[in-house]
Amino acid sequence: MANYKKWTYVAGMAFSMLIMPEIALADASGSCGETVKWSFSSSNNTLEIIGKGKMVRQDSMLSLGATKVVVKEGVREIGEAAFENYDKMETLILPSSVWSLESNALSKCTNLKNVTIPKQLINVAKERILSNPSVENLAVVDNSITWIFSVKKGTLKIFGTGVLENLMYQQMVDGVEQTRFFPAEMNIKSLSIDTGISGMDEQVFNNCTSLETVSLPTGMFEIGSAAFVGCKNLKSVTLPKNMTTMGNSVFAGCSSLISISLPESLNSMGEGVFANCSSLTQANVPTSITALPKRTFMGCTNLGSINIPDNITSIESYAFAFCSSLREFTVDPKNEVFAAKNGVLFFKDMQTLVKYPEGKTDVSYVIPASVKEMDAAALIGAKFKSVTIPAGIEVITPGSFRSCSNLETILAPNSKFYSSAEGVLMSKDKKELVQYPMNKKNSSYSIPKTVQTIGAYAFSDCNNLGIVKIPASVNSIEERAFNKCEYLTEIQVDPANVNFTSVDNVLMSKDNSRLVLYSPRKTDANYVVPAGVVIVDAYAFYKCDNLKSLTIPASATDVNGRALVRLGLSSLDMVGKGKLTIRCNDDSKGAVSVTCMSESFDDFFSETKNAKQSDLELFLMAEPKQGYAFEKWSNGNESPRMKQSLKGNIDLTANFK
Repeated sequence: MANYKKWTYVAGMAFSMLIMPEIALADASGSCGETVKWSFSSSNNTLEIIGKGKMVRQDSMLSLGATKVVVKEGVREIGEAAFENYDKMETLILPSSVWSLESNALSKCTNLKNVTIPKQLINVAKERILSNPSVENLAVVDNSITWIFSVKKGTLKIFGTGVLENLMYQQMVDGVEQTRFFPAEMNIKSLSIDTGISGMDEQVFNNCTSLETVSLPTGMFEIGSAAFVGCKNLKSVTLPKNMTTMGNSVFAGCSSLISISLPESLNSMGEGVFANCSSLTQANVPTSITALPKRTFMGCTNLGSINIPDNITSIESYAFAFCSSLREFTVDPKNEVFAAKNGVLFFKDMQTLVKYPEGKTDVSYVIPASVKEMDAAALIGAKFKSVTIPAGIEVITPGSFRSCSNLETILAPNSKFYSSAEGVLMSKDKKELVQYPMNKKNSSYSIPKTVQTIGAYAFSDCNNLGIVKIPASVNSIEERAFNKCEYLTEIQVDPANVNFTSVDNVLMSKDNSRLVLYSPRKTDANYVVPAGVVIVDAYAFYKCDNLKSLTIPASATDVNGRALVRLGLSSLDMVGKGKLTIRCNDDSKGAVSVTCMSESFDDFFSETKNAKQSDLELFLMAEPKQGYAFEKWSNGNESPRMKQSLKGNIDLTANFK
């Protein structure tokens, strides 16, 4: 009885409706299942379903014309056509005991406006309740918390007590179990939460792309990781004044969020809280926190300036990476750990360069002589054309100059550990090529004959470089050495080199076991990776726009997960434990591509892997060309970006029209 009172109270709170009968009828009762009965009250025109087990249809109930139906706690199933043609019913309340709602249980309920369901029915709500155009409000009850979706207005109100957990369910799509987030399917525009909610679980509003405004209550102390991740239209957020904790990536990808005010009560903040909030122009750092974790503001491309207060004692890597409009840092003079000089962020002792602001427009930069260390992301995205490395820097992390799109010259005149040859950064003994400047104007480059190692990211994003010549001395090419060199047309390797070779402008190890790079500007439409190739490097086929058909043999047991990034094909064939084939029906209308979500495709190729680890997640992409549209995959899936588990045989065609 206590549960029944709770649910009737919930329904009343949800809809605040008084349903009056059109015609006064006598009270009545009967059976609607082996252990389920019904009772009709003429005073309030309400039909109650009472008992345990399964409710079945009874036509005699239809003639009562009830406008409100309340199913009591204990009933577990709503059977086939149970309420079909109940065209007078306006309100339906289902209790927490109901675990099954048949597909046609509510068909032809043409006046049904308000429905209350337990959390476990969200997996069928879209198909069996919300497909009815008359439904205006859907209340979802999860223990002591009620979610009220106003279907037509696009609003969501949440009240109750406790921690707000996510409304997540699993759904089988083409034989693959996929995670769904119910709020993301409801197209909500505004969200308000009552004061009794004290916290929020992870991913509660994951990818609610229609959500624009959020108001959180003062009593909410914690927001879980990725709570609002991917809410790309979110413009306004009112955070609780007493909030103490924010998890990882809470607002990551909220690309319409312009400003945020973090409360002074905040004392713990996870990684990447505002990552890729590309419209964010204002953000405060409260005095209550001591650390800015990794990726806190990464990708906030409109953030112009930031002040580091005296309480901050730790700023982790990439906290301000790819903030392309950030012109300067300022630091409170009382801060004992950090300082700013000419807008550049350092440790107080000036021995560590923390971050050069990516929006700073100086043509050249001489790193102060006192500097002995650089953060891995210190120079990423810098706009200078020339940079000078001081004598004391011993280690430069691979990829330190990524996205320095104006960089033409790297100098190291007094360095103890590095040298420079024609503006190219080398180790002191010139045996390692460390970094070729991204915007160096040469269209052709001959690597010096002293070089034995081409370092990781050494030629990353070098878009002017068309021809590279590798001498016989090179015996090591580190991973991603030619990362995203999308305009490279010709790779020449000295025939005397015993470690590497170029086969028709495909850079490979001499024994053909490793494919390092397929020249992006090659004009061939078809390529078959040679049998015997074991390793395919990351970005090996990046932006190879002329390549239409690619075949990877079973010998390739170590294919990097990003080997095929940005590769649009008409067909791809891979042979491993099964056969992976994806193609498009007409390559004049579109292309297909694959990205592996893990580090490699190993589990698909290698027989030594545990079977439970073989279900790799892929994203299959269908990309129509201008003037055409994606129609569907050959298995019926209508999403152009389809997640697919990689095991066994996959044979899919993307259809364009």
